[in-house]
Amino acid sequence: MSGMSVSAQGVVAKGCTDPAASNYNKAVSIDDGSCVFPRTFHSPTGHKTLPAVLEEVSGTVYWQGALYMLNDGGHPPAFCKVDTASGQVLQTILLEGATNIDWEELAQDDQYFYIGDFGNNYQGNRKNLVIYRVAKADIGAEAKVTIPAAAVQRIQFGYADQTDFTPTAKSDATAYDCEAMVVHKGSIHLFTKNWIGNHSRHYRLPAQPGVQQAQLVDSVATNDYIITGASLTPCGKLVFTAYTRTGFCSLLLVSYRETADGGLVLAGNRRLVQLPGAVGIGQLESITVDEQQQAWMSSERINQMGFKVSERFYPVALKAWLPQ
Repeated sequence: MSGMSVSAQGVVAKGCTDPAASNYNKAVSIDDGSCVFPRTFHSPTGHKTLPAVLEEVSGTVYWQGALYMLNDGGHPPAFCKVDTASGQVLQTILLEGATNIDWEELAQDDQYFYIGDFGNNYQGNRKNLVIYRVAKADIGAEAKVTIPAAAVQRIQFGYADQTDFTPTAKSDATAYDCEAMVVHKGSIHLFTKNWIGNHSRHYRLPAQPGVQQAQLVDSVATNDYIITGASLTPCGKLVFTAYTRTGFCSLLLVSYRETADGGLVLAGNRRLVQLPGAVGIGQLESITVDEQQQAWMSSERINQMGFKVSERFYPVALKAWLPQ
């Protein structure tokens, strides 16, 4: 069997552990990245149009039955609670003392929201990368909430392997741009927007306020797709939103395993779910997955080159593509 190793006792130890793959082997327990998946296309339906205040959504999480969304750079330093049934904004949370230079992702753990101001595509030389951390306990029920500056925690960071900060000659030409983040067991995991090369690089840093270094862990092959958002699923997969420079959109499902210290290592298995192009579903920028493995993916408004697509989000049932 391809991609499997056999121990001295003749027991297969490694192979494909995903039942959705054509070469699944129920006898193995270690995923070696050898899974082969059928070609998959999905056309999402049932989208909800967002209010114009969320015209450029770049980060989304699901918490307590609602979606929380933030806008890209140049907008107020705030994020919104959104009703999943209507798409209407239920609450606006303003971060006092924060600045939205290039907010690109929203993540969470049990206690905090994490706002990633780490967009870096212009010249690749930002030295003010920061992740804001806001306690969920500080968010009340009022329609408009202001988090005082003293309660807005900052995780300032740099990439440990970036030593050259020479500005790139053009935009979208750096290895140090990022739009995808998840938080898991006390660590923040970043996945770069791979403008150069065909891999998204995976970095890890402590989810603690202060000055931190993002350490390179590994990478995932993305071919022509550029990673724009990430979410963990309850069954041990990372789900990424991605698109190509020519407007093709997709979901990328990647296996991971957990290390002894709670870290994540990408296992190598990748399943691509191709979606309609950006002119059909918008510029796909973020995704979140709830406890039932229901995904919510969001796209920002397109109004250029004669194409108009409203800001919106889509429910996507992931169960057909995930291990049960």
